[in-house]
Amino acid sequence: MPSHTIAFIDPGMRLTPFLCAASAELPVWVRPVFYALRPKPRSILRKCGQAPAPARLSPLLQGRDAAATGKHAPEIDPKALMTGLRLTCDRKAVAAASPAYRAVEHSVRAFLEHSAPDGLFCWNGSGLAAGIAAQIAHAQGIPVAFGENGYLPGTMQLDPVGVNAAASFGPAHTELRQILALHWTDEECDSLRRLLAAYRRGERAGAQARRPRGLGASPLAYLQQAWIDLRSRARRRRVNRLMPPAPAALPERFVLFPLQVREDSQLTVHSPVYGARLDQAIADLVAALAAVAPETRLVVKLHPADRDKTDYDPVIRRFPQVLWLDGGDLHRILPAAAAVVTVNSTVGVEALVFDRPVLVLGNAAYGFDGLVHLVTARAQLRAALARALRDPPDTETTFSYLLFLYFNAFTHAHPGDFSLASKQRFCERLVATLGLTEPAG
Repeated sequence: MPSHTIAFIDPGMRLTPFLCAASAELPVWVRPVFYALRPKPRSILRKCGQAPAPARLSPLLQGRDAAATGKHAPEIDPKALMTGLRLTCDRKAVAAASPAYRAVEHSVRAFLEHSAPDGLFCWNGSGLAAGIAAQIAHAQGIPVAFGENGYLPGTMQLDPVGVNAAASFGPAHTELRQILALHWTDEECDSLRRLLAAYRRGERAGAQARRPRGLGASPLAYLQQAWIDLRSRARRRRVNRLMPPAPAALPERFVLFPLQVREDSQLTVHSPVYGARLDQAIADLVAALAAVAPETRLVVKLHPADRDKTDYDPVIRRFPQVLWLDGGDLHRILPAAAAVVTVNSTVGVEALVFDRPVLVLGNAAYGFDGLVHLVTARAQLRAALARALRDPPDTETTFSYLLFLYFNAFTHAHPGDFSLASKQRFCERLVATLGLTEPAG
């Protein structure tokens, strides 16, 4: 009989199939339980023989107006909770102690009390249910593992502290000198060189096993989710009408600024200088380039997931000298860039793979002074940009850091890889991260 329980908190549609498949590879002494609020993940879980909590989704838990239920739990610190939430609507709900927020808190608390988990798994941790569950778990001494995609092909973050800038392998918890002092075998070095060479050529790393048939949501779940989304979705606007078609050629010398999704936690949680005001960052970059490298053009690449959400037409009108890219192959763009500027995007690590100088405008897991150029205040941007354009990166430092990421910080598993090896590595790292051990006897 299982003697330990791991609770998986509100995984999304893309992650749930992998968790269902991978949970079968957990040790026999570990029992998985799931909490899910969205119809499509709940449908997948039921197909896999899991009974997701809560037993039914009330209108209130789906975000509709209803009477308040449950009591505001004294263990929850609203201010601390809000600082880690990705969505503005969730932060407002917590600040107002709305009925919908109180219902989710009550539901999560009931689930944890009933399942009595020995560990929690939260993807990213910036969702409302995950944030509530993690705070309750910490108050009760229950270990939490936070998951997120890794920055290198075929990798995943599984960390006991957080993900991205909040992770235990980030600048808040470790130092670059400690990373550079680590030793690696010739086999590990050769393995990473092969991976990076293949990545630079645009090849996928290794053969991935696709999602098995039967791990999709039911048609009814799709209709239910579509109805919920329709009720909560803001009126769609026509945006980015001035976005030009892809240029025939890149400028001879340019700085690349890849945009990020404005509602992503990387900006809403980990961007103290600019927040989600990427238009302001573009204005500062235009001014900085005009001062330190007027012959260098700024190239701004739109994030594909933000194409129909954030309107950059006012910025396009204001700065006609900026070259905009709506799409394009990063494997062609990155090696041609004189430098890459990012808040904290994965593209920052991709730029390191191509030995490009990187300016970091926010809190990033790779935001180590000596590895990248840090900008912690707007007034520093001009000098940092000048240094990046003048001083090439230290390739040995970069390679040592990438070794650390690939063999230490990340695990060789991925939610899109359903191979046995990927599922087993995920389970092994998850159990180790939570500190669970097989009971004696």
